[in-house]
Amino acid sequence: MKTNPSRLFIVLIALSVSVVPTLEARPSATVPLRALFGGKLTLTPSGADAVTIQATMRGVGAPFGPATALATWTTSATRLAGLQTGLVDELTIGNGTLVARTWLGTVAGPFSGKLRRLASGAIVFQSEYVLTSGTGFLALANGPGTMLGLADPATLDFRLYVEGVLTNR
Repeated sequence: MKTNPSRLFIVLIALSVSVVPTLEARPSATVPLRALFGGKLTLTPSGADAVTIQATMRGVGAPFGPATALATWTTSATRLAGLQTGLVDELTIGNGTLVARTWLGTVAGPFSGKLRRLASGAIVFQSEYVLTSGTGFLALANGPGTMLGLADPATLDFRLYVEGVLTNR
């Protein structure tokens, strides 16, 4: 039986969480958030020199278990091509939106960060986000965090690690 290392890693993260904290209906309940996602990138022309990038992902997170996420941002098509070919070292993202859905509800907020090309050709994604809205049990959830991702330009595969806190203010 062949084991997929990515899935094994996701299972190990899920099993490492021994106590699952929850956002209780009380003031200032704060919960640490960690999640690992995998998915695909979609690049869509969205202007004369603009491309909209969407990362559609599935994963698992603590404390809420299985989740889906969608990260969207727009950047210069010319600079993105330069990053992929090594002519540009770094590309700044200033207008991203992150939406994550769990069985308890949805959280969303803006993010900004950077893309960098590695010697291998892979693209590293680093950003900071602030969750500003939610639905369902997470309606009052908000909080800051960071994201670290890795993209393969040849296959458009994307892996993302998310870490932060959720507060019910």
